[in-house]
Amino acid sequence: MPKFVPNAFMLNKFASKLEKNDPKPWEIYAWCVRDAMANSSGMKVSNFWNTENFKYSDYVQEKTNEISIDGKTYKAPNIT
Repeated sequence: MPKFVPNAFMLNKFASKLEKNDPKPWEIYAWCVRDAMANSSGMKVSNFWNTENFKYSDYVQEKTNEISIDGKTYKAPNIT
Protein backbone atom coordinates (compact mmCIF):
# COMPACT_ATOMS: atom_id res chain seq x y z
CA MET A 1 0.00 0.00 0.00
CA PRO A 2 1.19 3.54 -0.62
CA LYS A 3 1.87 6.00 2.18
CA PHE A 4 -1.38 6.97 3.90
CA VAL A 5 -1.40 10.53 5.24
CA PRO A 6 -4.50 12.16 6.77
CA ASN A 7 -5.73 15.40 5.22
CA ALA A 8 -8.69 17.77 5.60
CA PHE A 9 -10.57 16.30 2.63
CA MET A 10 -10.39 12.79 4.07
CA LEU A 11 -11.42 13.91 7.54
CA ASN A 12 -14.45 15.83 6.19
CA LYS A 13 -15.59 13.27 3.62
CA PHE A 14 -15.42 10.15 5.79
CA ALA A 15 -16.57 11.52 9.15
CA SER A 16 -20.11 10.37 8.33
CA LYS A 17 -18.95 6.75 7.98
CA LEU A 18 -18.53 6.43 11.73
CA GLU A 19 -21.58 5.64 13.83
CA LYS A 20 -21.01 8.43 16.33
CA ASN A 21 -21.58 12.15 16.30
CA ASP A 22 -18.51 14.35 16.11
CA PRO A 23 -15.80 11.68 15.72
CA LYS A 24 -12.24 12.64 16.55
CA PRO A 25 -9.75 13.00 13.66
CA TRP A 26 -7.81 9.92 14.74
CA GLU A 27 -11.03 7.84 14.64
CA ILE A 28 -11.76 8.95 11.07
CA TYR A 29 -8.16 8.25 10.04
CA ALA A 30 -8.28 4.80 11.68
CA TRP A 31 -11.53 4.00 9.87
CA CYS A 32 -9.99 5.06 6.52
CA VAL A 33 -6.84 3.00 7.06
CA ARG A 34 -8.88 -0.05 8.08
CA ASP A 35 -11.15 0.35 5.05
CA ALA A 36 -8.20 0.77 2.67
CA MET A 37 -6.46 -2.30 4.10
CA ALA A 38 -9.61 -4.39 3.80
CA ASN A 39 -10.23 -3.26 0.22
CA SER A 40 -6.65 -3.83 -0.94
CA SER A 41 -6.38 -7.26 0.70
CA GLY A 42 -9.87 -8.48 -0.24
CA MET A 43 -10.66 -9.24 3.40
CA LYS A 44 -13.91 -8.37 5.13
CA VAL A 45 -14.01 -5.76 7.89
CA SER A 46 -14.81 -7.21 11.29
CA ASN A 47 -16.72 -5.31 13.97
CA PHE A 48 -15.78 -7.77 16.69
CA TRP A 49 -15.08 -5.11 19.29
CA ASN A 50 -18.53 -3.59 19.39
CA THR A 51 -20.45 -2.70 22.51
CA GLU A 52 -22.30 -6.03 22.61
CA ASN A 53 -19.01 -7.87 23.01
CA PHE A 54 -17.98 -5.59 25.86
CA LYS A 55 -21.33 -6.23 27.58
CA TYR A 56 -20.81 -9.98 27.16
CA SER A 57 -17.26 -9.71 28.49
CA ASP A 58 -18.52 -7.90 31.60
CA TYR A 59 -21.20 -10.58 32.07
CA VAL A 60 -18.84 -13.57 31.89
CA GLN A 61 -16.35 -11.82 34.18
CA GLU A 62 -19.20 -11.32 36.70
CA LYS A 63 -18.92 -7.52 36.54
CA THR A 64 -22.67 -7.53 35.90
CA ASN A 65 -25.27 -10.22 36.52
CA GLU A 66 -27.56 -9.38 33.59
CA ILE A 67 -27.18 -9.09 29.81
CA SER A 68 -29.62 -8.50 26.94
CA ILE A 69 -28.87 -10.06 23.55
CA ASP A 70 -31.26 -9.81 20.60
CA GLY A 71 -34.05 -8.63 22.87
CA LYS A 72 -33.69 -11.51 25.32
CA THR A 73 -32.41 -10.86 28.84
CA TYR A 74 -30.23 -13.36 30.68
CA LYS A 75 -29.69 -13.18 34.43
CA ALA A 76 -26.95 -14.98 36.31
CA PRO A 77 -27.96 -16.85 39.42
CA ASN A 78 -26.77 -15.47 42.71
CA ILE A 79 -23.69 -17.45 43.55
CA THR A 80 -22.26 -17.16 47.03
